[in-house]
Amino acid sequence: TETNPNTNEFYLAINGGSYGSPTAGDTNTPNPSNQATAVGATLDGNDYISKVKITHTDDFGQIFDNENLTPNILYKYVKPYTPQAPTLSNPITTQLNLLINPNVSEATDLEYAINETTTGNYVQADGTLGATPIWQTTSVWGTKTITGLSSPVANYIFQVKSRNISDTLNATSSESAFSPTAQITNSAPTISIDSASQSTDGTQFVTINYTGTDGQGDIVSLLVYEYSTDNSNWFSMTEKSGVGSNGTTNLTFLPGGSGLVFAWDSGTDLSGVEDSTVYVRLQANDTIASGSTTTFGPFVIDNILPVVSSVSASQSAGSRNVSISYNLTDLSNSVIEIDISEDSGATWTVATTTTTGDIGAGVSPGAGKTIVWDAGTDFDNQYQTDIRVRVRATDVFGNQGSISQSADFTLDTKDPVVSSVSASQNTGAKTFVFNYDVSEDLGNVVVGLEISNDSGSTWTVPTTSASGDIGSGISSGTGKTITWDAGTDYNDFEELDMRIRITATDQFTNSGNDSSADFSLDTKNPRITNVSATQNSGETNVSITYDLADNSDSTIEIDISDDGGLTWNVTDTTTTGDIGAGISQGTGK
Repeated sequence: TETNPNTNEFYLAINGGSYGSPTAGDTNTPNPSNQATAVGATLDGNDYISKVKITHTDDFGQIFDNENLTPNILYKYVKPYTPQAPTLSNPITTQLNLLINPNVSEATDLEYAINETTTGNYVQADGTLGATPIWQTTSVWGTKTITGLSSPVANYIFQVKSRNISDTLNATSSESAFSPTAQITNSAPTISIDSASQSTDGTQFVTINYTGTDGQGDIVSLLVYEYSTDNSNWFSMTEKSGVGSNGTTNLTFLPGGSGLVFAWDSGTDLSGVEDSTVYVRLQANDTIASGSTTTFGPFVIDNILPVVSSVSASQSAGSRNVSISYNLTDLSNSVIEIDISEDSGATWTVATTTTTGDIGAGVSPGAGKTIVWDAGTDFDNQYQTDIRVRVRATDVFGNQGSISQSADFTLDTKDPVVSSVSASQNTGAKTFVFNYDVSEDLGNVVVGLEISNDSGSTWTVPTTSASGDIGSGISSGTGKTITWDAGTDYNDFEELDMRIRITATDQFTNSGNDSSADFSLDTKNPRITNVSATQNSGETNVSITYDLADNSDSTIEIDISDDGGLTWNVTDTTTTGDIGAGISQGTGK
């Protein structure tokens, strides 16, 4: 109340300090209007108006202060500067990092709250989103990892605001405006196909290994998963379950790349097909953008069983081997296995360890494939007329074909049997007779003769003069005979340990033999030495003595001469003693 008003000066103090310089208001009025009042300092968001006053001076120099020590809260606290947009980084699937950027002119000790605009929620202290704002200083927030988001994280929009920490009542009026918003820039997911290969267990699915990459680590779906046999016409692939396929949805593509698998059931989509020009392609979508389509190929699929046909088998002439032939039809190489039966296919238990040729892994398709089986090793000493072979192929993709069998064939790995071998020297001659029996199941045999002079330790006695049932074309039978002229091949010998060995070899080189017992051989003439003759005193008898050397008994003859050996005509009819047949060797005869 003033009758003679003059000047009005406005003052304020901040943060509990002293009043600053006055700001002049309306004059000559006891009711000055509102006045923007100088603070005298640059205000920060943590400053507040602690007191205000108006000093009035009337025309006669009388002064009076109108002071308020508790200004109205709506005007008391300084509103902070609007922060800068936050920085978003390191997005991975359901999380990202956020860094608060204060206004460059702002004090450092303000508190900030982080808002996500699409949900209306705030970032909580643990990084999740919640309905209540959480106020913390930038030193506490740091670079905050925000979790629990839904992919793609590029859909989320963040902004921050600060508040004046001097306002302990936390009035809304003490908060800054929200900052500009920040949002992750989305990039489309990409796919690189590393390989595509068909299973090798006959289940006819193709494993497609690929790497999915997304800058935000988004959860994506396969928008395209197709195959083609000409790289022109494309069809959707049927997924094979239960073999490690990651499916077509909820796929996480990490920024550094994620190794994933799509299993294609080619046996369903391309049943009964063999093709070496198959292609596949994939494309991913993260609900915001689709990546480019990636194609892989060509590669081989084989959903047809290999076919073995025209199986035949026979024993090779002059050999104990069996030659097996067959035809193989397929696009791919195969593993060939065989079984052999000795009873027309009732059982298949004959050993096949010695097979060589087009057998085992890596056999290419074609006609005239051959396998050689050493039956002489695996099935020795057998004669069978109902041998049978079966062949089966499993290609490199595990497709197993049907068994194909040969007709029955005859196999002979049985050695001819030689028995009852004996030898005897003909009486009064240097020739021998050898006897033997031979048995062979299939055809004639070749008979060979060997002679030993040391009970079989060596077999070096010549047999060039042997004749009879010897050589080729000898049929089975008993009482076979070979004659040998020992006087030609082995003359002038006396042996007690002679032995013969008869060997029979059939058309498949199966060979059997048998030896005789030891026998004596004498092709050496008897030796008479030390012959003497004396008439006994007082007698008319003459005593004749001699020495005889020979392994066999000899027939001793005597001639007597009366003219010193010119003629030998003296009668000797009365001789007795070691004379005539059956005289054994010895001295003093």
